[in-house]
Amino acid sequence: MSEKNNVKNKRGFTLLELMIVIAIISILVMVLIPNFVGARNAAKLTSCKSIIKNISIVLEIYSQDNGGVYPNVDIAEIKMSGNPLAAYIGKEYKCPVANKYYEYKENSSNYYIYCPTYSTSLKHKNRTTIITKLAFSPKEGFITQY
Repeated sequence: MSEKNNVKNKRGFTLLELMIVIAIISILVMVLIPNFVGARNAAKLTSCKSIIKNISIVLEIYSQDNGGVYPNVDIAEIKMSGNPLAAYIGKEYKCPVANKYYEYKENSSNYYIYCPTYSTSLKHKNRTTIITKLAFSPKEGFITQY
């Protein structure tokens, strides 16, 4: 009779039960972590595209204020000082991946805004591939090279 009382009063989990719970949690972690990383990369790419679009709007405003003419010089770093767009930019725009300034390149009647990741080892990633170049042109829209 005393053995039955000891078994009923014993509380806790067996080693096997604990190992099963740990195995289930580790499987869930292995499945979920890549999804979070993919979502983070997608957010950075969307942020970069948004910044490039904002810079293109700044260029259009500049063009309207200057008789339809875009800046005729290449701008290595679009920032708040030291370039023709400085008066139009309200904040520093840097790529969320490379943490560098965007670039503006002009050719005759068109211009391109480049994400700085094309010249660094840091690259944007989508779900399946690495993006080697991301640019915007008003005539071509977003240009993405894989």
